[in-house]
Amino acid sequence: MTTLNLRYCEVLHEGTYYDVIIGVATLDEVNDVLQDWALAEIGEALTLPDELTKNQNLSDVFTSKDIDVNVYIKSAASGYLDAARTAGISGTAPVMPRTLVATKYVMPACTARLWTLPNAQGVFGNYNIPTASLTLTADAMNYIGIRYNAGVPEYYVYSNQDLFDYSTIIPVGGVLYWGSEIIPIPFGQSGDGMAEKLYRNQTERKEFSVLGNFTLVADGRYLELSALNVNAGTEDFALDAVDTSSPTTGYLYLFYKDSSQVWQNVDVSGLLENTNYQGDGIGLQALTSGEYVVQYLYRLVDEESEQIFSVLSGKFASLAAAKESDIVIDIPNELSKASVLIGRAITGQGASTTVIQKIQTASFGTVA
Repeated sequence: MTTLNLRYCEVLHEGTYYDVIIGVATLDEVNDVLQDWALAEIGEALTLPDELTKNQNLSDVFTSKDIDVNVYIKSAASGYLDAARTAGISGTAPVMPRTLVATKYVMPACTARLWTLPNAQGVFGNYNIPTASLTLTADAMNYIGIRYNAGVPEYYVYSNQDLFDYSTIIPVGGVLYWGSEIIPIPFGQSGDGMAEKLYRNQTERKEFSVLGNFTLVADGRYLELSALNVNAGTEDFALDAVDTSSPTTGYLYLFYKDSSQVWQNVDVSGLLENTNYQGDGIGLQALTSGEYVVQYLYRLVDEESEQIFSVLSGKFASLAAAKESDIVIDIPNELSKASVLIGRAITGQGASTTVIQKIQTASFGTVA
């Protein structure tokens, strides 16, 4: 935003003068932005243009020769220009709950700095964000942000993180709503209006990684995963062992794309796949005799859950070709945002056994 987009407005409303500095792209936006300011700051709509007594380019205010009249305005503008003007949570980051209340996900109140218009335009202010009862989509990742909506700042649920406009929406966190499990994935404290800094930290932070050794073996077509520790860049998680042969201690879900390229998932009763592979744009397809499929295995990173997610490869003509294949990178958000890769299983068509390739971690033996 240049100084040509910054304007000094003097407003006379019910006998009181207000000095307001606003940012606009065109002069046509002045009245709309002032109304947003009035609703947010004084709680009443203005009568425009009658109550707008001055509307000056801020550069004209700075270069005015009438110092006595403009010295206060100039100081106010200078303070505004020096202040943080990036949207973000301004107080303590809200604690994301792990339970629903009467089917609703209740986000606690917080404070935040927001622009009233996209692209860092309009009125910039510090607002109280009220408690909100949100509806989550089941068996999916949900993304919670704070937006400015027609004069009212509010929490809002987005289906995809790509829908965040970081110039006007504050990213708060993700919530994986899986079966009866509520698994929050907070994005952390944005702190003093620095949402873009938070976004960079998210992008650059270390991905989930397994610490130390663990075991991953197959018992027929069932999986047995030992307890393991996972690092998320800023904290460690101690995850319980998973045995998919027992429905009370472990669950295995298969994710696949249907013929419309939409992700679907199914509880496979703990059994590794030996019937289908992921077709290229045509959904699941049946393996034929002598063909193999690779099933990539991801442990859900949550200390209160024992779940493994998986996604399929295409088909391979031999076990050797399957072993030498590259990793599948097209995976759903439930895997990329909330899970850690632990290995892969290679299974032939109709086979009752499988080959496990565990992801490798560095380890050292005892030094004599």
